[in-house]
Amino acid sequence: MGDSLPHPPALQGLALTRSVRLRFLTNATITNQAITFQNLMDTQVLSTTTIAGVQMYDMMKIKGIEVWGYSPAGSATVAVTFEGKGVGLTGSSKLVTDTAIGVSPAHVFAAPDKRSQVAQWQATNTNVAFNITAPSSSVVDVLVTFRNNYDGSAAQVLANALAGATAGVLYQRGLDGLGFATTKFYPQGITGVI
Repeated sequence: MGDSLPHPPALQGLALTRSVRLRFLTNATITNQAITFQNLMDTQVLSTTTIAGVQMYDMMKIKGIEVWGYSPAGSATVAVTFEGKGVGLTGSSKLVTDTAIGVSPAHVFAAPDKRSQVAQWQATNTNVAFNITAPSSSVVDVLVTFRNNYDGSAAQVLANALAGATAGVLYQRGLDGLGFATTKFYPQGITGVI
């Protein structure tokens, strides 16, 4: 009968991914502030009511953290630490820091070690992803890839309630997972902030 047609290959790893640079502006001095994976997942919100919402994504992966800090009063220090001390997490306790003296801002770019758990896909959890130190009015960029799996799993409810949301609208919250009124990290470059 001749050659038969090969069957199509199996589809593996079907997921919707979005790589993005999230930008935040600090409104207070930050000293070794722990940012958890839940905080990161809570930055991207779909409101379900005026006071409730869910995380827009199932998982996330940190690509890097970039911070610029300046203090007109003299010196300013910025630092990012990947400690990796959470349950089931191991890391190299990687610290990246810079101090500005004079007119140039302090600047760091830190990425987790590629083989550390912090650099792997993470679902929402309370393990610390990284710690950050920065003066007020610092710019904090988080380079992250979000992912939605096509597995029918239920969306995760936000850790902190919304206030004055419109059901069905997408919002962004502060890097610490808090709303605009209480966060120390104001989201930048977007209009839907709550």
